[in-house]
Amino acid sequence: MFISPFMLAVVVASVPIRITSCSNNPSYAYRGGPDANQRTLIARYLSIKFINVTQVPITAVAFTLKDGSSTKTIVDSGIFSPGVTIAHTYYSPFRNNNNVVCSVSATDFNDGGMWMMRGTP
Repeated sequence: MFISPFMLAVVVASVPIRITSCSNNPSYAYRGGPDANQRTLIARYLSIKFINVTQVPITAVAFTLKDGSSTKTIVDSGIFSPGVTIAHTYYSPFRNNNNVVCSVSATDFNDGGMWMMRGTP
């Protein structure tokens, strides 16, 4: 589908993805098996739930993640249909902070269009 410049401005006027939750979750294991008394951090996972709030499928989303002291970006690719809640878990780029703030910095649309956040999210 061809998007005219006018239509493109209408499509990208607001953030095309709404994040409904974002959390940094540690995963622990017990050293020496389940009867051991000392647990060890084995991995950190970042869970993000989001919804495509446009009328066009989205093929990639760039999430900007901030933990107060650093900023990272995760890109998720796939077909994200309009109105569908997506729940994905990623390996977390952060070591110990559970106060991660997620925002959308860019998207690619299935029809060739794209959206980018202006300025710093």
